[in-house]
Amino acid sequence: TMARRIDAATGGFGLSAQARAPFGQPEVGLPMVTLNTKCLTRNLDATLDIVEELLAEALFSNEARLQQLLGEYQAGLESMIVQNGHRLAISLSARSFTQANALGESWSGIHQLHTIRKFTQDRQDGKREKLARILDAITQSLFQPHNVVMAAIGDTPQVDAAATAIQRSQVLAGFKRDTPTAQLPTHTLTRMDQQRPYEGWSTSSAVAFVAQTVPTVPMGHADAPALTVLSKMLRSLYLHREIREKGGAYGGFALYNPENGLFSMASYRDPHIARTLNVYADAAAFLGKAQLTEDDLKEAILQVCSEIDKPDPPGPLAKKAFSRLIIGLTDETRLAFKRQLLEVTRDQVLSVADKYLGNAPAKAGVAVIAGAEHLAEANRQLAGTPLTLNKI
Repeated sequence: TMARRIDAATGGFGLSAQARAPFGQPEVGLPMVTLNTKCLTRNLDATLDIVEELLAEALFSNEARLQQLLGEYQAGLESMIVQNGHRLAISLSARSFTQANALGESWSGIHQLHTIRKFTQDRQDGKREKLARILDAITQSLFQPHNVVMAAIGDTPQVDAAATAIQRSQVLAGFKRDTPTAQLPTHTLTRMDQQRPYEGWSTSSAVAFVAQTVPTVPMGHADAPALTVLSKMLRSLYLHREIREKGGAYGGFALYNPENGLFSMASYRDPHIARTLNVYADAAAFLGKAQLTEDDLKEAILQVCSEIDKPDPPGPLAKKAFSRLIIGLTDETRLAFKRQLLEVTRDQVLSVADKYLGNAPAKAGVAVIAGAEHLAEANRQLAGTPLTLNKI
């Protein structure tokens, strides 16, 4: 019945858990659950009725339905292993560096899959009932007035109509706050793994996904613009050639996250493991010897600018702005970052490459997702530095 109501009144509902951090404070966590929907103006009241019901009247007592949903969720996570193995490997390699990355791995990575399997495989009497109570308690604790921030997106008359409808709502009116981000709760994990990972995760795959992450600095630091440019230059000038063309992998990536200051390299559907790790270790040396031209630099800067300036439809654009408001990333900071980006020099790129990647293996987190035989062969090649092996 609810599915039919959602189809009739809305363009769909989305709900996801996101592990973020306040801007400039990657050492703490600002975890959030995001609920979003869209609808035509004429369906606004019906849509808000659905939101009210989901927030205030959710029930988890139908154990058969709960088991079905858990099974569907598990299947989706397992299909990600081959479809997005490089991102799962990055998540594993980065999980010990920040609060947000530790949460992100436990909520949407391989560790989440392990958690869901425990729920689906444990069919003892009372286990489903216990899980239903846990989910109910989570719902009750999440959707409290001090803990909810709302945004309405649309033309002015539509936003005014939404504000009026929300004020009439017995449930939603209680969430109104004067300052959108005032006193949002942050969290510090008590059981965050401090040891950098150096591990292999076995699964039924004929190819590997190899990831390495090193800590650098976030946006706001003078090195951040050059690190962004460095990621583009490494991917196009080095990793594509060494990992895809020479190594036979489907792809090689370099990713810099300006929010948490982590720099990752990853391969996609890779026939090699040890060789790829050696490619990562030689990244800074390659740049030091390469004859980088001004055209190489300009091309990398243009790639970053095209991502920053990529036009979004109004809805997604406003949601991104709302998310930045919550974490405290201002438009002034973003504009200053872009100005600095346009002034990045070749020497700055070489300097940050040497500074942060020059001794990367000693400070990096490494995670590999591959078949068991593939991992065993890699450990024979890695000799004195074998990967710690785990099972997916």
